Amino acid sequence: MNSHTPNLAEAKRDALRARIEAAERRIAERTLLDDARDAARAATDYAKANPGKVVAGALVLCLVIGLLTSPGRALAGKAAAQVTGKTRRAASGAATKASSKIGMMLANALVAQGLQVLDAVLEGANTGRARAGQIADKAASEAERLGREAAESSSALARSTRAKAKSAARDIAKRVRG
Repeated sequence: MNSHTPNLAEAKRDALRARIEAAERRIAERTLLDDARDAARAATDYAKANPGKVVAGALVLCLVIGLLTSPGRALAGKAAAQVTGKTRRAASGAATKASSKIGMMLANALVAQGLQVLDAVLEGANTGRARAGQIADKAASEAERLGREAAESSSALARSTRAKAKSAARDIAKRVRG
C-alpha cells in the first residue's frame, strides 16, 4: 500500500460526512414556502388533469359573484320580467328571491367544488411529503452503507499497515543482529 491510501480513506469519509450534513441542513431548512410551492404545483397538476372542472368552477364563481351584487340581481330581474311578461317591479322581487336561492345553491356547489380541489391539493402535498421522506430514508441508509464501507476500508488498511510495520521491524531487527 502506498502512503496516500490512509489520506484517501479519510478524504472519502470526510466527503461523506459533508454530504450527510448538507442533506440534513436542506431537510431542516424546508419551510412553509416550500410546502406552499408543493401545494401550488399540486393545484396546477390538478388543473391540467381536470380542465373542465376548473373552468366550470370559475364560471360558477363568476355567476355567484354576479348574482350577489345589486347590478347582477337587477339584471336577473329584468331577464325574468322579459321571460314572464310581468311588470318589472313584481318580477324584480321574485327574481331577487329566485336569484338569492340560485346564488345560495351555486355558492354551495362552489364550496363543494373548492373542497374537492383542496382535498386534491392536500393529497398531492401529502404524496410529495411521503416521497421526500422516502428519499431521506434512502439517503440515510446509503450514508450508513458508505460509512460501513469506509470503516471496513480503514480497518483493512490499518491491518495491512500494522503487518507491514511488523515485517519492517523484523527486517530491521535482523539487520541489527547481524
